[in-house]
Amino acid sequence: ASSKAKLLCIQMPEPKKSKSRGKAAKSGGPAVLSVSCEQQAASSGTNPAATAKAADKEETVPLRSNPPPDGASTAINMPTDNDLKSSYNSLKGKEMFLRLQGKTPLTLEFKNLSYYVRVRNAQKTILDSLNGKFKPGRLVALMGPSGAGKSSLTNVLAGYISKNVEGDILVNGQIRNLRKFRKNSCYIMQEDLLLPHLSVHESMTCSANLRLCEPAEKKEAMVRTILDVLGLAECSSTRASSLSGGQKKRLAIAQELLSNPPIMFFDEPTSGLDSASCFQCVSLLKELALGGRTIVCTIHQPSAKLFEMFDQLYFVAKGRCLYNGPAGAVVPYLASRGFVCPSYHNPTDYFMEAVCGDDSTTPVGDAGEDSATTDGDQQKGECMVSALAEAVRSGQCAEFMRAYKSAVAKEKADAAILADNASATSSSSSSANSNKNPDQSLANNDSDSNANESSVKDDSRTGHFSTGTLNQFRVLYVRTFLSIIRDTQLTRLRLLSHVSVGLLIGMLYFKIGNDGLKVQSNAGCLFFCMLFLMFTALMPTVLTFPMEMNIFLREHLNYWYSVKAYYLAKTLADLPFQVIFPVIYGTIVYFMTAQPLEFMRYFLFLTICVQTSLVAQSFGLLIGAATNLESAIFLGPVTAIPILLFSGFFVTFSTIPVYLQWLSYCSYVRYAFEAVLQIIYGMNRNHLECNPDASADSSESLAPCLSDPDFFLKFFSADGAKIYVDFIVLCMFFVILRGLCFLILKFRTRASR
Repeated sequence: ASSKAKLLCIQMPEPKKSKSRGKAAKSGGPAVLSVSCEQQAASSGTNPAATAKAADKEETVPLRSNPPPDGASTAINMPTDNDLKSSYNSLKGKEMFLRLQGKTPLTLEFKNLSYYVRVRNAQKTILDSLNGKFKPGRLVALMGPSGAGKSSLTNVLAGYISKNVEGDILVNGQIRNLRKFRKNSCYIMQEDLLLPHLSVHESMTCSANLRLCEPAEKKEAMVRTILDVLGLAECSSTRASSLSGGQKKRLAIAQELLSNPPIMFFDEPTSGLDSASCFQCVSLLKELALGGRTIVCTIHQPSAKLFEMFDQLYFVAKGRCLYNGPAGAVVPYLASRGFVCPSYHNPTDYFMEAVCGDDSTTPVGDAGEDSATTDGDQQKGECMVSALAEAVRSGQCAEFMRAYKSAVAKEKADAAILADNASATSSSSSSANSNKNPDQSLANNDSDSNANESSVKDDSRTGHFSTGTLNQFRVLYVRTFLSIIRDTQLTRLRLLSHVSVGLLIGMLYFKIGNDGLKVQSNAGCLFFCMLFLMFTALMPTVLTFPMEMNIFLREHLNYWYSVKAYYLAKTLADLPFQVIFPVIYGTIVYFMTAQPLEFMRYFLFLTICVQTSLVAQSFGLLIGAATNLESAIFLGPVTAIPILLFSGFFVTFSTIPVYLQWLSYCSYVRYAFEAVLQIIYGMNRNHLECNPDASADSSESLAPCLSDPDFFLKFFSADGAKIYVDFIVLCMFFVILRGLCFLILKFRTRASR
């Protein structure tokens, strides 16, 4: 309504010249009318979002703050025709996204909807035979106490839960096709799941490239328009980690608006926001609903000001529906059931307290009785839940709503008669008030909604996703690579640790590579190289990947991209870092410890270092994909213990008990250590130097000089090992672990559906 008022104001004819204003009034008439109409639309309350925008940024005519000097013109600085044209184009862009265009509005209906879970061989009912209907143009609030089932209901309706669900879910009167429905809806979760190292504009651009098959210029125009509509244009260059809570919420909404979904689900969108941000967020949802979308959101206990913005309330407690109707009718309905909301009391607070058994909320018939005990309050709350649930089940609630609609329709007809005799301003205000209260047009919208229930258009493309796998991989690769590069703290720590530990190992084992008296120490140096590379690749992945899983699940379940595109991009984006860091570390250690100066040995040594790092990272991805963060932190070091014990350094293969030798084949460090020993001491290496006089003062002078490299390989049971076999086995570990991780991701996405 506010946008229409703006358009009408801009197109109004120029008023007659006023003598008091002179030329200034003549040149600035249309702009003055436009500003006054905008202020009137914002102040009349036709649109809560317009009110919020008017409060944030008043559109006033720029006046001179100081009196003009003598002889100077007192004309007001008015916007030019170009300014008006730019404003008109901006309004067209806002209408494009605030209004649902190009897609059929969807009415969501559910009948006898039940959901249960298994708890210790027993069946626990979460949702009990719920019925409801959410229509386009309505902002629906799902409310209830903690554990009432409102989040479960949202997940079931959004298609995130499909197992152990009974009943029918209809879309425009037809049984819901889950695949089509998921493409025409979105689910914005309570947590702000955003990539922290991407800017607002980059996040929107990536989303547009993943979800839109349009030319680049059109996608860029759409991104800029949505950012302007949602008030994010000024912070488009700000990274997501630096945004406020309200800005993060708006960015999450902006990413989903690119596909223009007819149905949008929100899980407590105002959680963690201050009162001003809450008002802006709900105002935005109201605008989206008025644009023809079906907006369903769970909300805990909104303030009275926020509650007035909602069109429909669906209240659940203990899995049962206690109220389903216009938000403005909840107080008279409760009063009709014997529960009177006190004056100047928030209706939602009263409803919640009454259901939970607060003794301050007492039915009219029991107002004189004392209920001081907690047990009495709980019994009273249970009685209220049972009474209201039975009223909904028996149709008494629906009967009351029909009477309420009739009364509202009659009041609306009377107001229309009065409006015919009123002035143009009063008529405009009356029309605005009718748009402000969607409950008053509830009956009229029924016929329009039913007309659209005959069929559902599949506006999505024939495939699973909007773009091809190759395009998804390209966009995700760039996005992942940028996220890694911009995570300067982790990247610098990884580089610093590889350089500093490499120097430390090099100084500790300085020039021992060709000393026959220090072959044991050199073997320890080589084993520690593999150990360090394993942990530096394993633990960062274990710590970071579980946090990325939530973002991946949200975007994949909203049909942004496929699992294979994401996983391939994730694998290849981190590959350069998993190669560069081990090469830096291996080069420092190799030359400082005076290993054989042969290019082939040096190249093979670095190859095994890189391969060990890649296998360890794959193992970390497997743990991170299969578990949550807390479990991954515990399982990472614990699973590394048997891998190290059976690596062949602490206990050689020949001395391991027969019934445990099979575990040695499961240790990828064993093959890496075995290959490194062959690279350093195999390949027909010459005898090592033995100089007892050089170490006469050290304890190693008592150790035998192992000048024959073959004898040393036999000591570690590595004399029969082949470098190419160890390399192939490491490659097999890499492929198998990556494949298992991919299967786990597929399983988790299917389980999340």
